[in-house]
Amino acid sequence: MSILRSFHLNNKIAIVTGAARGIGRAIAIGLAQAGADLFLVDRDSSEKTAKDIGKMGRRCGTDVLDISGMNKAIAKGVIDQCVAELGGFNILVNNAGIIRRSPALEFSEQDWQQVLDINLNSVFFLSQAAAMYFVGKKQAGKIINLASM
Repeated sequence: MSILRSFHLNNKIAIVTGAARGIGRAIAIGLAQAGADLFLVDRDSSEKTAKDIGKMGRRCGTDVLDISGMNKAIAKGVIDQCVAELGGFNILVNNAGIIRRSPALEFSEQDWQQVLDINLNSVFFLSQAAAMYFVGKKQAGKIINLASM
């Protein structure tokens, strides 16, 4: 018996940010292997990831979106697009993140703002939009926030 049978995600729909490559891609593939359908968000095309997920018989939507400009309306739009394309939403994985390596005295205000926008603001606004969706539908949901270095 496969371990995934004990932790299946059949009939679940997950949004994963930063899903075009790296950890986000691996998370999306793993969720699909567990039975979830996916909605992938990345500033770059996630078509390769989507194609691989499709080969598993899972449905997959994508949105090319630079989340550094995230706000309440854009976050709601991501949730709404997922629901429109896939028929629902159950899991949010806030995976996208950046780091800028520079001595503190040389760190630019622009770099600082971009780190905050992607690593904090996008997580907050997407989590808030997801929670509003779950509460509005009176359904349970999962919000998973990651950080790495």
